[in-house]
Amino acid sequence: MVQFDQFPESEAQYREAQVSAGGQQVYPAYARVSAMPYNTVWPGRQRPLDQTEDAGFVLMRADQPFEMTVTYCRPVQEVTVRPLSKKIVVRCEGCVARFTLPGPGQYTVEADGPHHAIAIFVNPPGQFGVDLDDPSVIYYGPGVHHAGQIMLKSEQTLYLEAGAVVYGSVMAIGARHVTIAGHGILDGSLEIRHDEDYLYPVATIESGSGQDDKDKSSVYLHPVSQARLPEDPPSMLAHLKAQRVLNGCIRFYHCHDIRVEGVTLRDSASFALIPANCTGIHIAWVKTIGMWRYNSDGIDLLNSSDALIEDCFLRNFDDCMVLKGVKGFDQRNVARVAMRRLTVWCDWGRALEIGAETCADAYHDILFEDCDLIHGAHMMMDIQNGDRARVHDIIFRNIRCEFSGDDLPCIYQSDMEESYEHAAARVIPATSTDGFDPAHMEFGLLMKSHNYCGVFSNDGKLGGVKDVRFDHIQVYLQKGASMPPSRFEGVDSEHMTEDVKITNLKVNGKRISSLEEAGILCTDYTRNITIQ
Repeated sequence: MVQFDQFPESEAQYREAQVSAGGQQVYPAYARVSAMPYNTVWPGRQRPLDQTEDAGFVLMRADQPFEMTVTYCRPVQEVTVRPLSKKIVVRCEGCVARFTLPGPGQYTVEADGPHHAIAIFVNPPGQFGVDLDDPSVIYYGPGVHHAGQIMLKSEQTLYLEAGAVVYGSVMAIGARHVTIAGHGILDGSLEIRHDEDYLYPVATIESGSGQDDKDKSSVYLHPVSQARLPEDPPSMLAHLKAQRVLNGCIRFYHCHDIRVEGVTLRDSASFALIPANCTGIHIAWVKTIGMWRYNSDGIDLLNSSDALIEDCFLRNFDDCMVLKGVKGFDQRNVARVAMRRLTVWCDWGRALEIGAETCADAYHDILFEDCDLIHGAHMMMDIQNGDRARVHDIIFRNIRCEFSGDDLPCIYQSDMEESYEHAAARVIPATSTDGFDPAHMEFGLLMKSHNYCGVFSNDGKLGGVKDVRFDHIQVYLQKGASMPPSRFEGVDSEHMTEDVKITNLKVNGKRISSLEEAGILCTDYTRNITIQ
């Protein structure tokens, strides 16, 4: 079975190519994506469109391998289908590219470089076990819906049918047994970010604390209160409104047993999907696309535990799969989180990350496994411990990282009138980005772990990193790409990065057996960093 999902006729299409399979032909749906890794701390206005470009995506279902044809409106010389680990062979002739996809999965089709790519989302068949006659189910069928904010309560299910495009956001507070499912699209493009808005909730700063509220135009606020955020729904909702917290696409606060499966999240004004102070989380087959605005992260777990995230596609302009700890929720540690079979395109920041905010006593028993990192502007795998947490028992296993000579350097934009091309001409790669000097950036890193207190730190206390494994990491170098460096850093004898074990690191199939050959730099206050 091979079947395309049909988009509403009123929805914009990507008209630069047509896609066909199983005797069906469609234009991809439209998405705006980042064209270059050019970022800044929130400048009081949204990102200019000349830093973005058009792209497309297709939603379909299949239960078997099938041949796909992409017909472009121009001749193409070379077409690459990622992930490269799938070893998909493309046959090009003129304007036409043909290839066979192995079945369900997340793929990108890139003609003559990574720009204006088409994402192919092949979902497995299935109905998610949702009974549409159940009165606890909120249903959106095929077509366009302007829903605004959808509030879910305990035992409720939101179902977005294939072909549904819902403009709005979803939120649950203090709820149990909540589900969001379906093959539809949740679009956050109508939410506008203003200077007064927060990216996520923080505890109210107590009067008489002796410290001023931070500038709300900064990326993150730095709360000084140790207070916990309210957990009862009315008080929490009032707090969110008073603080003008952005909705993004999906928000769960203080919830237990939550499931998000199948849906596509498009064009969020903030982090796309946040579970905050939640337990019992399952996120599967979720796609993020069209994330071009400042701080449009993918999936950010804030002080949440007991989570499984699998089979997702994340393309975001900022960090993609992130585990954060923030004030107000930091009574809960980040623990027992598994992320597997993710396909990640990181247009800025980190592809797989712990931090930068790590306000919690501990992070532990965390697994990143069997993931394809198909583009990574800044860093592929990063432990960025900016607060007090003791981070330990972390595993990155079977991670495949793709580097190309087409990848552009990350640059912080200090002059809002300066073009990326002009800024790129004077960038000098640096040893650290903690100071955010736009003329000294590091980019294209494979692995990094560091402790620090910096611009994103909220605790004012240092943590440490211990017992980390990078196992079976494969690096694909293409088109003149050089060996990506890695860095491990500590601060002092009590706040170290230590006991890091790297095993079976391979570059284009060749096993790397020394830190020097791997391009790994270990600074002061690191200990027992080994490679085998």
